[in-house]
Amino acid sequence: YAFVTDCRDLSGPWYNQLGSEMILRHSVDGLLYGEYRTGVERKPGSAGTTHSIVIGAAPYDTPSATFGMAIMWRNGSSTTAWTGQCLVCEESGNETLVTSWLLRSTVDTCTDKWKSTMIGRDFFTRDDLVMGPRKDEDTHTPSD
Repeated sequence: YAFVTDCRDLSGPWYNQLGSEMILRHSVDGLLYGEYRTGVERKPGSAGTTHSIVIGAAPYDTPSATFGMAIMWRNGSSTTAWTGQCLVCEESGNETLVTSWLLRSTVDTCTDKWKSTMIGRDFFTRDDLVMGPRKDEDTHTPSD
């Protein structure tokens, strides 16, 4: 990939602080789609044994625009949605996806709804920050 340094095209590999890998394609009509390999999971096996599909939207060729994307895990056992902005950070001079996420998991009863949702933040860079499952190694599940 030939990377632009002003967040105009989000295509290519991205890595977060927990070792997850996301490979995006960013179309000129604003569609984001690709593959996601998580570096973490709540319970062994909960992320599945292969990559997950990520889909979202972001204006193409618009520097530092906001975006949204989502993943459905394991046939709907949980779904994560991210909102964020691509920024060129002053410290490194590198593109960084600064995101907030919402993870909703299934529960068995309405009484259990209190434990169904988690909220957090991730940042993704084009540099591999922490080792995790990678496409070129043909691994898709989190490392122990």
